[in-house]
Amino acid sequence: MGIELQDLNCGALEKNEKKQRQWKEKITELRNIKDIDNHPIEEGILETVAALNLLGFNTFQSCDGETNGLSPFVQCKADNEPSDVYVGERELKERLIRERSISPGSIDRNSPDYDHGIFVDLEGDARDELFNKKAEETEDFKLWNERTEILGEKLKKIVGDFYASNPLSGGDSGVTVQVEFPYRTDEHKKYPAIRNIFEVEVPYAGIRTEGGYPSKEDAAAFLLRAQLEMKRFTEFLKEKFY
Repeated sequence: MGIELQDLNCGALEKNEKKQRQWKEKITELRNIKDIDNHPIEEGILETVAALNLLGFNTFQSCDGETNGLSPFVQCKADNEPSDVYVGERELKERLIRERSISPGSIDRNSPDYDHGIFVDLEGDARDELFNKKAEETEDFKLWNERTEILGEKLKKIVGDFYASNPLSGGDSGVTVQVEFPYRTDEHKKYPAIRNIFEVEVPYAGIRTEGGYPSKEDAAAFLLRAQLEMKRFTEFLKEKFY
């Protein structure tokens, strides 16, 4: 007994309707997200973020680009990031909280009294001290860091697949989507929590001025091309999701 063609069509239709619901729900969810300065995700990069999320990439920062030469980008890392990088970090934070008389609400992201500056200073000071003492990283952190690196390599492959099937999609103009690990530098060695953070972006490819910044004309022209290329890549991601 074979499967009826009608049954196959119904199954495909139900799958497509489910995907459409997921897409709409994700867009709605993202439009309600604000950063610590109460800024929403920019509309120009919103669909890129949505597509990446639905393909299993945990995003945490994005920008549609600016005419000062900042490219469109989305930064990603594995989900469920451990709160502690180093062995002994929790105990050191507790000591610093007592010594500085820090209120619990000021370092609780879900509290109305949350103070990002206090949180960052506490975390940074504790990790700096442990880094200088050559403390061991926790096993949970090592595993999370490995997962982040694996996701970055996975996204690199997706970008490669995009250009394999779209060889003329901006590739001959120097305006291409790339995946980078921007914090793998000597400057960032003491910050292991961001070592494997990766970003998908369209790097600036124009002529820079003597001061290191593009002219306003170059930046504006590049930005339009970069945003278009990111949109093309986003459509590719959406096709993968659907």
